[in-house]
Amino acid sequence: MGFAYALYNKITKEEDLDVMVEHIYGFLNFPNLLYLVATGLLIPFMWWAESFRWLILVRRIVDPSKATLRKSFKAMISGHAIGIFVHNRIGKIGGRIIAYESSKKAELLIVNYFDAEAIKLLLDIYGFVGAMYVLHIFLGWQLQTVWILGVVIMAILVLRIYIFYNIKKGIDFFSRFKIRESIINRVRLLEKYSVKELRLIMQATGFRVLMNYLQYYLLMRFFHIEVPLFEALILISAIYFIVSNFPLPSIAGMLVRINLAVFIWSHYTDNIISISCIPLTLWFFNSLIPTLIGTYILVNTNLAKNISS
Repeated sequence: MGFAYALYNKITKEEDLDVMVEHIYGFLNFPNLLYLVATGLLIPFMWWAESFRWLILVRRIVDPSKATLRKSFKAMISGHAIGIFVHNRIGKIGGRIIAYESSKKAELLIVNYFDAEAIKLLLDIYGFVGAMYVLHIFLGWQLQTVWILGVVIMAILVLRIYIFYNIKKGIDFFSRFKIRESIINRVRLLEKYSVKELRLIMQATGFRVLMNYLQYYLLMRFFHIEVPLFEALILISAIYFIVSNFPLPSIAGMLVRINLAVFIWSHYTDNIISISCIPLTLWFFNSLIPTLIGTYILVNTNLAKNISS
């Protein structure tokens, strides 16, 4: 709680939170309000995608009676509650593991590789072109340098995609090194997932990420920041690409998004408050709301039993 309070003070001091909230109220008029409503209506679809992705992974591990979409939703939303205080990806897997009364905590941790890597892969695939665009157009990097960096990143992405769909070869490669055999045997759990299951995970993740981009664009329209759709999506993907590579909790990540948004969108408008309000509003929809729901679920969960089981 002290950490959260300190971050709240930081937001209030540096971003003038009261002014931002008052600024948002100024846009709550019809038909402009429809953009905000549409942003909120996308939330259930995003939650479904996250829950479905996790369900694919856990149904090979936990008891069939617990491998349900409803249980996956509770696990996903609990992860949001913990992720707001620690690094988002660490918090999410912690909350998901706690949600299950299962002795297979280690297995749940291992299969989270597919969940976390799918998210990171999609953010990197969608965002690296936008990041190169920012380096060239906004930061003035020479085109030749950008191309070389782009080729390197693309080669790494291709390798990661290959390993994602051919995890057995990746495990066999690392097993050559001095890694305990017991660890390698546990990790081989990942080999049980079929290519079809991995495709479903990637498809659900891709849908989730695109919905997030669409939310951002709808909020740009809500705050009257006029940028052509394709160009806006390219730059939005760049923002998420950069932020995803910062090991920050949800609240601190929001501060980074505000600074990035100001840097990028100030090339199109001088309305800095409107620009800053976009990440704040997204944080409210996609972090604060699920955190409150997840906290309620955690409070009503037998944590001692789930952790010790």
